Amino acid sequence: MKSIRFDTILCPVAQAKADAMIFGVRNPGGDAIRLKRTALVDQSFLDDLKDNAAPEALYMFADTCSQAGCDQWSKGRCRLIERIIDIVPVSSRAHSVEVCAISSSCRWRAQAGDAACRACVVALASEPDPDAPIRVAFHHAFI
Repeated sequence: MKSIRFDTILCPVAQAKADAMIFGVRNPGGDAIRLKRTALVDQSFLDDLKDNAAPEALYMFADTCSQAGCDQWSKGRCRLIERIIDIVPVSSRAHSVEVCAISSSCRWRAQAGDAACRACVVALASEPDPDAPIRVAFHHAFI
């Protein structure tokens, strides 16, 4: 079983894999609902999901930030949250910061503070329009 150190920085847009953590779910309307505690993903959970849509469309996964091992890493920073903050209109962002199960160890929050949390609620919601700017940013992040 994976042991997370208190000082581990987590990526809030990790892929579904064994030992990742679930920190949120998406309701049928696509809204992101953050959990108060994380749940560790195991292989049997992934096997149960194999006939469903992409697990990332149903759940929000976090895992250790791989920093330089990620294509989004540049000049010591995650470029993805910077692009998301630029894309998400201020009027669409949450007015208050919602603390979630990974807030204290989230890469995005560590890097961009409350602005990341306010944009995260919108960014991690499932947008039905695949051409929406946020979906385009995520698509480019994971291809």
